[in-house]
Amino acid sequence: MKSKLILLFGLTLFSLSACKKDNTTPETSTPATSNPFSLKHDDILFTTYNPNVTLNEFMIGITAGTIGETGNFYQLGIKRNIQPGTYEYTGSTDDPIVFLIISDQLVFTEEHGSLTVLSNDTILKKIVFNFEFEMLENNSHSDTIQITEGFGNIDY
Repeated sequence: MKSKLILLFGLTLFSLSACKKDNTTPETSTPATSNPFSLKHDDILFTTYNPNVTLNEFMIGITAGTIGETGNFYQLGIKRNIQPGTYEYTGSTDDPIVFLIISDQLVFTEEHGSLTVLSNDTILKKIVFNFEFEMLENNSHSDTIQITEGFGNIDY
């Protein structure tokens, strides 16, 4: 029985990976998706047209980047029903935004910052926003990261 489960699991993984579409495009072509997400991390530009977007009843989750020894992983949560306007991060559980960075295997959380929602169409499920944050290393509180020129145009 155990060997049948292992075989079934292996075949499922193989069939899923065999059906996976090649998403690589030449650098000169137009991006395949309409989900640009970008930011400057200490003045270094990070851009992707394919962030991972997830939903739950209350939040839109946007993740991008790579977790690793020298990677940067960005995770932004925005309340689904947020209205256009500018929102300052206060550290309250009522904040409509949550931002987390894992950089060089260190976790950074918001010290202060803001999110400006330019539009949020809850019928067509599309949100456009700008953001900036100062991030503080979670354990020692000695290192900071500046996030500027953040932008998202996300279908959810």
